[in-house]
Amino acid sequence: MADGLLKQQIAQLEWMISTPELMAFADEFTLPTDQAEEFHDCSQRTLDRLKAGHIAPPSVSPSLRLGFQFEGLLHWLLNHDPNYQIISYNQQIHDQQRTIGAVDFVLRYLPSNEVQHWEAAVKFYLAIDVNGERVYLGANANDSLSRKHQHLCSHQLTLLKQPQAQGLLQQLAIGIDRSVAFSRGMVFYHEHYPPTDHPQLNKQHLHGAWYFAHQAPLNLRYFDKPQWLQATPSLVLDTPPRLPCRAINTQGQHCIVVPDHWPTKKEP
Repeated sequence: MADGLLKQQIAQLEWMISTPELMAFADEFTLPTDQAEEFHDCSQRTLDRLKAGHIAPPSVSPSLRLGFQFEGLLHWLLNHDPNYQIISYNQQIHDQQRTIGAVDFVLRYLPSNEVQHWEAAVKFYLAIDVNGERVYLGANANDSLSRKHQHLCSHQLTLLKQPQAQGLLQQLAIGIDRSVAFSRGMVFYHEHYPPTDHPQLNKQHLHGAWYFAHQAPLNLRYFDKPQWLQATPSLVLDTPPRLPCRAINTQGQHCIVVPDHWPTKKEP
C-alpha cells in the first residue's frame, strides 16, 4: 500500500475512534456505555497495532462517497475486535424483486452471545434558522438531520423486524437482540446561528464553523472530500476547488464555506 494512503487511513481511524457520537437516540437504539467504551479501547489497540506494522491495513480506497468509506473502516475495526463476530455485512433485504434496504452489520457480541444489528452513519450538517425554526442541513441542502434521524429510527434500525427479513434471519439461524446506531460527524455553526441543544444531537458532538463565500476568512486552507474523515487534512489548498468546500483555519478549527445563495440550489 502506498505510504500516503496508509497515513490517510490512520488519520481517518484516529478521527473515528476519538470522535463522539453525532446523533442521540433512545436507549433501545444505543449501545450500552460499557460496551461502547470497550469497543473504543479495543479499536485504539487495533490502531496501535496497525501503526506498528503488526496487522494489514484496511482494503478501503479513498472515495467521494464518505458513507462507504466510513462503513469499510468500521468493518475493519470490528473484524479485528475479539469481542465481535461479523455474521453479515451490507446485506440487502428484498421484497420479491425490489430491494427495500440494506443492513450494515449483523454482529455477535461474544461476551454475552447477544446478536446485534448496527447501522453506521457519518454526516456533516450546517445549522441555520428557517422560518424561526432551527434546522440542520447537509452542505448540498438535500439532506437534513431530521430526515436522517427519522429514517434511521423508522426504517434502517427496524429493517430486520420486517416480514421480508425473516427469511434471512431463519437462514442465519439468529434472532436480533439489539439494534444500535453508530454515528460520527460534525455540526457547523454560523455566527448568527450559534449552538443550541437539540434532542436528535449528542450534546458532546463536534462543532465547526460555516461561512457564506463572501464572509470566508482569508486564512482558510481548503481540502477535498476524502479527507473529511480526518482531524487534520494531509493536503490543503489556498483556494476552494468548488463550493461548498471544507476548510481548516490557523487555529485548527474545521469550517465549511458555502455559496452566497445557499441553501437555495441556484444563484438568484
